[in-house]
Amino acid sequence: MRKLYGLVGAFVVAGTLASAADDPVTARVSLMSANGAATALAGGMLKEQVPYSPAAGKAAIATWEAVAASFGAFFPDGSEGTGRSEASPKIWQDRAGFDADLAKFQEAALAAVKAAGKSGPPDLASFQKLAQPVMGTCKSCHEFVSSSGLMLGVLRLLGWLAVLGLVAGAGFWLLTMPRGLSQQTLAAMPAGDAERGEALFWVGGCASCHAAPGARGDDRRKLGGGRVLATEFGDFAPPNISPDREHGIGGWTPAAFANAMLRGIGPGGEHLYPAFPYASYTRMTLGDVADLWAYLQTLPPVAETPAARTALRFPFSVRRGVGLWKLAFLRDGPAVTLAAATPEVLRGQYLSEGPGHCGECHTPRNFAGAMDTRRWLGGAPNPEGKGRVPNITPGGKVRDWSPEDMVYFFQSGFEPDYNAVAGSMVEVQENLAMLPDDDLHAIAAYLAAVPAIEGAARP
Repeated sequence: MRKLYGLVGAFVVAGTLASAADDPVTARVSLMSANGAATALAGGMLKEQVPYSPAAGKAAIATWEAVAASFGAFFPDGSEGTGRSEASPKIWQDRAGFDADLAKFQEAALAAVKAAGKSGPPDLASFQKLAQPVMGTCKSCHEFVSSSGLMLGVLRLLGWLAVLGLVAGAGFWLLTMPRGLSQQTLAAMPAGDAERGEALFWVGGCASCHAAPGARGDDRRKLGGGRVLATEFGDFAPPNISPDREHGIGGWTPAAFANAMLRGIGPGGEHLYPAFPYASYTRMTLGDVADLWAYLQTLPPVAETPAARTALRFPFSVRRGVGLWKLAFLRDGPAVTLAAATPEVLRGQYLSEGPGHCGECHTPRNFAGAMDTRRWLGGAPNPEGKGRVPNITPGGKVRDWSPEDMVYFFQSGFEPDYNAVAGSMVEVQENLAMLPDDDLHAIAAYLAAVPAIEGAARP
């Protein structure tokens, strides 16, 4: 920083000399500013308030030399009281005396330059011997101490601001650093069973985001991406997660997949945006993640990259900021506490809060887009932009449904009054229909056990 101020002073002097003929008063202001900065820096070093360096000492002396060489030409007759000349009244009260003092200043500056050599005064004591004669001549025309103190105060302020900026930047960088699963945890990851993984594929709704829009039948197993999720933060484009090595995730390792699912971290160590519902998947067991990975490897590769791209508004486009979001909101514990829950209810809780990620649509969100677990499953604005996703707690739309009604809805898509499922829930229902009956009954039992949110539960 000291060298920077010296260089700035030198550039100011150079620019001043170039413009002196056109506007000597303006040039005087620039020259006096450069001289004041050099003197303030020198004073700070002499008082040991600013650490000394040979480069800074040389820069200060070089500025004095340039000022001394041309200073007298910038005070034409008739320019009294302008261009900061009020700081040096002797210039106008005794012009002959000023010229004599300027000659002393020039002599001292040239002597300092000669003695400083190419590398500058090597230590503070050497600089003191050279600088004090130069600075002493200034006092004959005006007192520089006050302006020096002001400049030093500015230097200090800028220095502290720079330090605080560096500390804040380093703190942000450390706090937002992606933190993956430990090597010990990853080493314990089992090989995975593709048959078990198929049920997790359907309850997780992978096809709903990663298959092509309108995909039906076996095409729902082709996970080449292509959809766009429009949100208030911008557009998210789900990627190709087929086993294709170039365009999909076929080149990933099981460990990379586990970090994506449970920690929201990509294979390159980058944060993934929580539009990918790892805020729910983080509740999954490592064994289930391994099973899902094994099943995904059996699906057909899709050799193309989706044309759609994620496009977010600033500051949400700063991916590193997701680290702060994770610190504040990413939790792997249950979303709700259920007293005296049966094994069936606990199984339903795991499927619904984890791989099924029901809360991602049915729970309202806070200002940062995180699920508000105080109103778990209490209904939320439709992410597609029209209407609302219903309250599915015992206090909402399904308050009069029996567990059998709920299971029938999962299997057929028909409500007890024979209204058919609609909207984005169509694909969810088709996914749920692929699950074993025991899992459907477990989910129904869990939904009957969650705390009731009365009414529409608007945020």
